[in-house]
Amino acid sequence: NETVSVVDLIRNLVAFNQFESCGKCFPCRLGNTHMFDVLQRLADSESNPGDMELLERIGKSMKIGSLCGHGQLGYNPISSSLKYFESEIIDSMNNKSEPLEAMLTPTRTRPNSAE
Repeated sequence: NETVSVVDLIRNLVAFNQFESCGKCFPCRLGNTHMFDVLQRLADSESNPGDMELLERIGKSMKIGSLCGHGQLGYNPISSSLKYFESEIIDSMNNKSEPLEAMLTPTRTRPNSAE
């Protein structure tokens, strides 16, 4: 779908992964939280220069340190998005993409009334 921001999509996938985490191991519990925070900054066009490297480091830590497949695979939506949609993510980092909320905000027109 051309109207959905990749950053918003992966942010929602990470939020779901965070919600579904049991919280037993800290790489998954903290990793999902930190990844969500970074993606929120990207979605809000407030990213920092090292955010992509930070996401990669967090993802690798989750893959190595998580106790189950849930945590080990938590970085996959981000890595897949970087593989296939890197230019859109970079545009978002450079504040060139329009926020999804702005794209989806309906415009209302009020009919002229004869009152």
